[in-house]
Amino acid sequence: MYRSKMTSEISQTSQTNRLKMRRILPLALGGALSLPGHAQTQEASPDLLSNAFTIQGFGTLGVARSSNGDAHILRSIRHPKGIGPRWSARQDTMAGLQAQYRFNERLGATLQTASYYQDSGNFRPNITAAFLKFDLDSRFSFRLGRVPLDMLMLADTRMVGYSYIPIRPTSEAYNVPLNYVDGINARWKTPLGDGVLSLDGTAGFARENLPAYKISGSKDIKGAIEYRTGDWQFKYFYNKAWLAHEDENLTRLRAALATARASSRVTDRLVIKNSTGIYQSLGMGYDDGAWQAQLVFDIMRYENATLTNGKAFHAFLGRRMGNLTPYLGYSRTRTDSKHLSSGLPNNVPPFAEINAALAYVMRLSGTGMDSKTYTLGTRWDFRPNMALKAQVDFIRGGEANSVVVVDTDPNWNGKTSIVSLTLDFVF
Repeated sequence: MYRSKMTSEISQTSQTNRLKMRRILPLALGGALSLPGHAQTQEASPDLLSNAFTIQGFGTLGVARSSNGDAHILRSIRHPKGIGPRWSARQDTMAGLQAQYRFNERLGATLQTASYYQDSGNFRPNITAAFLKFDLDSRFSFRLGRVPLDMLMLADTRMVGYSYIPIRPTSEAYNVPLNYVDGINARWKTPLGDGVLSLDGTAGFARENLPAYKISGSKDIKGAIEYRTGDWQFKYFYNKAWLAHEDENLTRLRAALATARASSRVTDRLVIKNSTGIYQSLGMGYDDGAWQAQLVFDIMRYENATLTNGKAFHAFLGRRMGNLTPYLGYSRTRTDSKHLSSGLPNNVPPFAEINAALAYVMRLSGTGMDSKTYTLGTRWDFRPNMALKAQVDFIRGGEANSVVVVDTDPNWNGKTSIVSLTLDFVF
């Protein structure tokens, strides 16, 4: 009974979705792209006296290809297809418009729509911001509606490629699927010493999805503490999410374990719905107009037994020389596999089959990441509000790396290089 049902369902039906889900969820809260910025374009305050209504646009035209056809590399874990051995414009190309209107000195409204490669495989325009902003005084403000989930060091938004130097965040460490939440955001700042201390908090519900898992409806809270002094910036992020949906394969496995009267301790740890994930990031940035540098450390922890914990490190250095900005980066990411035993004896056929199914799920979900990426690139600001970028990423993932790749050949050696070209613009 269990032999004909459990193993066949989990090994045949779930393998593709499982690989995708385990590739996606360990970084679903992952954060802080922390990419140094050239310009801060989001939420630019218009001149209240002369121009109450403003409209701005942004976009990226990009192509990329990898050197190894044995694996396709993901720019974002929200993408159903990755960067392969043929030139593709899907992963990096996007465009958006943002309109702002100031009713008075304290109240304003923002609406932003953007078209980019989504989990559905198309470029259907999406409303990425729609909120009212109340400036109670010069120190305190709050936004209500669809608010961006900002997690950057030296740029306002990861959607506007012009606002940061590299073409994209390193795929392993700063792969954030959530661009926004429906809820409320509050910000407070005050002078402190020679700098400015800022506190930022966001609470709301996710409205986006991933290729193999539905995030929409998940509760999310984010808090940040930032201190700026001179050319230095120090920032700490804390993000927590309560996942709103279950995985059907785990539901079937839990039912089999319950039928076999396995310990509730085991079955409870296989529940994804309402389980939590916590992401923390501590970063330091420097920008004196010529040199730009950053160091970022990330930690990810998940309550569910099948979602792997992880940690990441990212370093970046860029040097502006006239209109050219050569840069280099390094990232290192590791996830830790978890272990779970049913406690059922293996010498009884039904129990042996359930144990095999549990071991299969844990092995599949525990296939984590031990990856490094070396980045070299150059940005050319050839005219105002426009920049050309050329970048090469050398990925050394090892055979265990399954988080940033899709369509992996069994013989893939874990190594590939990505060549990318983009044109970023704002208007």
